[in-house]
Amino acid sequence: MTNNLIYILILLLCFSCTCNSKKTIQNTTNNEISTPTGKKIKIPNKDSVPTNLESKQNSDLYGKETNQNTRIKAKVISIEERLIMPSDYLTTAMTVKTIENKTLVFLDMSGFEKLIDKEITIEYNLVPSSKLLLCFDCSSYSEEIDLYDITSFHSEIEFKELQLMKYVEDNWITPASTFEMIDKNGKTELFNSNDNDMILDSIKMKSFFFKYGIITKIHPELENRAELEQMIE
Repeated sequence: MTNNLIYILILLLCFSCTCNSKKTIQNTTNNEISTPTGKKIKIPNKDSVPTNLESKQNSDLYGKETNQNTRIKAKVISIEERLIMPSDYLTTAMTVKTIENKTLVFLDMSGFEKLIDKEITIEYNLVPSSKLLLCFDCSSYSEEIDLYDITSFHSEIEFKELQLMKYVEDNWITPASTFEMIDKNGKTELFNSNDNDMILDSIKMKSFFFKYGIITKIHPELENRAELEQMIE
């Protein structure tokens, strides 16, 4: 009799555990887990869990050509002494026109005069250099952008909120004067400008953050000079 009673109690206990297990499984499919005290804890759905899969792509102002070597056929148009402004640098400049009808100028090319009117292969890299302030307190710019440096291209125009910290004047060449600017994150950068009248607003420029139109100058850097030197030996 006692053995039968114990057997019945064991069966009832097993049945109770099985029911509780089914309830827990059912609640879990509804994104809930029941604790032993009966409290329900909500678990997040895998679709609602935040992930870090988003990646910011680098925005290259100059396209894929920048910082990548380009090898292309070109015709040498001229090799002559040129004054490079605003650095006031006298050098021998080689001007070429590529098969894509791009005009490129390379510096320090004295001794390469034998290549004039010849088709050569050039390998070059476009390198970003100084930045120019185009306009002050502006959000658009439609004027033609003139660069004094004959070797340079320019990037697309971007607009940044900046404040003038210091102006360092060049006594001889106004475009060589330097604007030290700070952005709202505390980062300082140096700029030049082809707008000779911009500094007339220096007091206002120092007073607050204003929006400026900016370009980055880009110049070609010859990579296969040694190869060209073999052509003139």
